[in-house]
Amino acid sequence: MVGDYELPTFSAVAVQTLTLLREEGDMALIAEQLMADPGLTVRMLRTVNSAAFGMRKEVTNLQYAVSLLGRSRVESLVLTAAVGDALPPMRSLDGRAFWHTSARRACLAKRIAAHAHPASSMESFTAGLLQDMAIPFLERARPDRYPALFAEAQSDPAVSLREVEQDAFGFDHAQVGAVMAESWELPEGLVTAIAAHHQDGQGAPHAVEAVARVRHGATDPELGALRSHCQQVLSISEGALGDIIESADQECTSLAESIAA
Repeated sequence: MVGDYELPTFSAVAVQTLTLLREEGDMALIAEQLMADPGLTVRMLRTVNSAAFGMRKEVTNLQYAVSLLGRSRVESLVLTAAVGDALPPMRSLDGRAFWHTSARRACLAKRIAAHAHPASSMESFTAGLLQDMAIPFLERARPDRYPALFAEAQSDPAVSLREVEQDAFGFDHAQVGAVMAESWELPEGLVTAIAAHHQDGQGAPHAVEAVARVRHGATDPELGALRSHCQQVLSISEGALGDIIESADQECTSLAESIAA
């Protein structure tokens, strides 16, 4: 898809930790494994102290954080930090704006899922955050064309980024993101959610399908497609949806800063 541009890799510690989590390894051992990578530890502590993780007081000890969070939230935390480390910094596009939208989707997906399908809350958070993770990769792999395509889609609500990518390249960011997730051996459900986040009913959690309607840089008045989907498909009332959007917007800024830092 992108020629000879090299796929970013996860750190060995992140890979080993995710393996331990899938094998239901001892949580104390998992914390010990994580602390072998100081950079990953710092990023994880920044992320876990963001409002999105709802810690009541600042956590400065990773072992303590791991013991508090539980397996699914630790996996989400590791994936968030590992992807933030692995993806290349953006050169032509606004990286902070990109991660703010991604964090907003993650926080919205978590809260929509908690309201409609609580068991999928953390899965939805992670998939909402990572659904567009191919965009920084494509910006670096196709610097001559991709920034202009992204700008075109962002400037006109009637233009779909996915359609623009398909017209230009014959593939889109969802497909590339799924291949990246497969290459990193991420959970199968997450691979499917990334691949299908623009295709309703094709395997992504409902909350992930909903937040895929949030365009990069969208303001609250531009969330009509999200509101409509949540009301019609998930039967979430306007009042409840207003609370979800307000809470997610309060959480997403610190999460985005922890990733983009």
